[in-house]
Amino acid sequence: MRNQTLQQPQLDPKGKAIISLVLGIVSILLGLLPTLFLGLGMNPMAPSPILNIVFLLPLVVLIGIVFGILGLKSTKKKFAIAGIVLCLIGLIVPLYYFLR
Repeated sequence: MRNQTLQQPQLDPKGKAIISLVLGIVSILLGLLPTLFLGLGMNPMAPSPILNIVFLLPLVVLIGIVFGILGLKSTKKKFAIAGIVLCLIGLIVPLYYFLR
């Protein structure tokens, strides 16, 4: 009984992987919002309440990538990878439309 140690249960960060996936989907929707409502050929700097929402995109992407990286240590590793990929796609797609 002297050599018994208390084992701390290992926490599985599954929730972080799922949050990353959800934020990846949200980032794609936020990235496509101006193109869906404003049209592809319109000026992206035109004042619009939709563009105010899109300014949240980098924050959503950053949080999604952080949670995805933390979720890579969980049993839901594929969700974390999918979340990271979706966050990056959600950031690249609007940049393509705004910079062309």
